[in-house]
Amino acid sequence: MAVLSSGPSSQTSPADPVAPTDPVTRVGADEGGDKSAPRFGWPLPGSPTVVRAFHPPTFRYGPGHRGVDLAAVAGAPVLAAGAGTVAFAGTVAGHGVVSVDHPGGLRTTYEPVSPTVTIGDRVARGEWIGTVQPGHPGCPVTACLHWGVLRRSVRDPEQDRQYLDPLRLLATARVRLLPTDAPAGDTPTFTVTRTWGRPDLGTPGVLSRRRLPASCFGAVAPPWCAAGIPGTR
Repeated sequence: MAVLSSGPSSQTSPADPVAPTDPVTRVGADEGGDKSAPRFGWPLPGSPTVVRAFHPPTFRYGPGHRGVDLAAVAGAPVLAAGAGTVAFAGTVAGHGVVSVDHPGGLRTTYEPVSPTVTIGDRVARGEWIGTVQPGHPGCPVTACLHWGVLRRSVRDPEQDRQYLDPLRLLATARVRLLPTDAPAGDTPTFTVTRTWGRPDLGTPGVLSRRRLPASCFGAVAPPWCAAGIPGTR
């Protein structure tokens, strides 16, 4: 099974901040239904900072950065960017990886994470699929989530495939990039603007089995547990 990997990079600093301009319907849109409805969102709570931008390789196995790195904190929940089926949940080269297949031949990958899902699980957009682990190579803050997107051909998914900029999946998101002079070890502040977990699970404030980790219910909850609704802390 092919698993998306961040791969080596020839870049050392993020590009200038550029908001995504392609609506999600241009990248793997569902056939039929509401074409204007966003299918994807951030894989971390709120609007995380991009600390390393997407730089596609010039040839298949060439250097580049096959995704984006998002500022996080160790133990923060990783959310499915869109609805789909878990294609991989395990370890690759010593790092935890989760990959989710979506309609239209898209596969999103998240690393390094400690998975909370297993292969074959169906997940909704915003559903908790793992927790961020430290140790991503080149991360300039306390922890980073590498988020990648691969578009695969239906006829030949292993040979005919293309890495995409994950920010193109976001219909109307404000993108923040870490300044190049930010000191190492800075901890990002999450500003959560939407409810967590499945968006269609009953009354707001009622948590489901994958919505939040147990640490959010302790005496001292991590700051990213607050989602702006009752019962999330």
